[in-house]
Amino acid sequence: MWFDIADYVIDALRANGDNHVIFINFAPWARYAGFMSRKLVDTNVVYCPHFYQGIDTESLAVEYNDYAQLESDFEQDVNVSMSIFNVPFVMEEQGFGGGNKAEMGNVFDTWLRNAVTVHKTNPLMQGWLYWCYVAYGGTILEGGWQTTLSECVADKLTYFHS
Repeated sequence: MWFDIADYVIDALRANGDNHVIFINFAPWARYAGFMSRKLVDTNVVYCPHFYQGIDTESLAVEYNDYAQLESDFEQDVNVSMSIFNVPFVMEEQGFGGGNKAEMGNVFDTWLRNAVTVHKTNPLMQGWLYWCYVAYGGTILEGGWQTTLSECVADKLTYFHS
C-alpha cells in the first residue's frame, strides 16, 4: 500500500500546482528495504532505496562485505525494479550509522567501499542523499565513514545546503 499512499500524496501536491521532483523511499521506514512492486503513476519522481544487505540491522555489525555477494544482493533487491521500470534513483541510507567507525581497511570501510562501488556503477543511479549532512549541520566530519564515503564519491560529489 506504500506506493498507493505515495500516488495519493503526489496527486494532492500536483492538484495544488506543485510540480517539483518528488523523492520516494521504497518503504515508509528506515532500515527496511521493501522493494518496489510497481512504478508510480507520476513521472517526475526519483526513487530512493535503502541498502542494508550484509549488515545486521539490530547490532549494525557487518555480517559480510564480499563484493560479489553485495553486488548480487543489489541486483536482486534494487536493480531489478529500477531496470524493469527504467527509472532513476538516488541511494539514501546505506549500511550503518555514524556510531560505527569505518577506519581504513576495517570491515566497515570495506563494506562501505564495496557497496558504494556497486551503487555507483549502476547506469540508473543519479547520486546519493545523506541524512548525515542534516544531522551534522551540513558538515562532513573528518575520519570514519564520512571520509570513506567522500573518497568513494568524490568524482560525483555535490553539496546542497538549505
